[in-house]
Amino acid sequence: MENLYTEREAHLAQFNLLMDHCVDAMIITETDGVILAFNRAAEQVFGFAADEVIGRNVSMLMPEPDRSQHDSYIRHYLETGEAKIIGIGREVIGARKDGTTFPMDLSVGELPFAGEPHFVGVVRDITERRTFERQLLQASKMEAVGQLTGGIAHDFNNLLAILMMDLEILEGLTRNSPEAAELVAEALEVTRTSADLTQRLLAFSRRQSLMPAHLDIGEMVTSTTEILRRTLGEKIEVRTSGLDGLWNVSLDRAQLENALLNLSINARDAMPDGGTLTIDCSNVVVDGVDSPSFEEIEPGDYVRVSVSDTGTGMPPEIASRVLEPFFTTKEGGHGTGLGLSMIYGFTRQSGGNLTIYSEVGQGTTVNLYFPREASGDA
Repeated sequence: MENLYTEREAHLAQFNLLMDHCVDAMIITETDGVILAFNRAAEQVFGFAADEVIGRNVSMLMPEPDRSQHDSYIRHYLETGEAKIIGIGREVIGARKDGTTFPMDLSVGELPFAGEPHFVGVVRDITERRTFERQLLQASKMEAVGQLTGGIAHDFNNLLAILMMDLEILEGLTRNSPEAAELVAEALEVTRTSADLTQRLLAFSRRQSLMPAHLDIGEMVTSTTEILRRTLGEKIEVRTSGLDGLWNVSLDRAQLENALLNLSINARDAMPDGGTLTIDCSNVVVDGVDSPSFEEIEPGDYVRVSVSDTGTGMPPEIASRVLEPFFTTKEGGHGTGLGLSMIYGFTRQSGGNLTIYSEVGQGTTVNLYFPREASGDA
């Protein structure tokens, strides 16, 4: 018996030495689920030290209902040979020491040694892969929607141009008929409103005509702040920061002013009882190193304009859709759903990007990234 124990311990020592050189998390358990070995990669993935898990049931690394059902899975496999994971592998959910869960690829195989069957599990955290897949899907969706929207808006805009020209001619022919003149004036107003709508759609699809010029964003935000204070009312405190020493950019000033106004009005609507609107500017270098803050931003030098509020915030399923044309969280008649989509189109057409972070009850931050001007920097 002592020789068997010594042999088993020797095997475990060899496996531990091998496992600690593996990049994937590896766990060895007995047939009753008790953990015998837990490598360094597993410590990093799950947040537990090896001595915190060895001797305990591997189900501690699973959320419910798998935690409660794990032992029955093992018994069923040992009795019947039928397995959901063993020898097959699949995507499952793991549980970290801090209580958070994460998606992982899990492969489990049998490992007989010292005359007894054991199981070895190989775990790979696929959180980043799932995040990338979601971003790729969202980017593809936005690109498809943009192409469709831009094509329709472009054709519709051409039709409106003809209609507006005919109405303007007709306006001159109806001056002696007040009733007819009034009808023509109403039609012209509707046509102009429709033309504005198509311009917003073209902005989303990045087909609008921009007039970029050398721009000091700090100076522009300063000059816009007083207008925002009057527009938002006394219940909203407007703060600014980081306006000095910014790199120069080449942007359409009117479009950026309009973007800030739209974001500020959205923030006001999210703070019906008052709150704080903060516009923070900063120089940002995106170097291509993996970072959650720059998942959607191409490497380079940018000036970032962040508009934050202390409002109601949005759940993830809403925040993921707010850039889509015509999607709005406002009641009917209180918004077209084109504000953020237009801003997104403007930033992309300007060579930059837009990201949104929102948390229910904590507020929302919209970050606008604009590329640094190649020459004439501050």
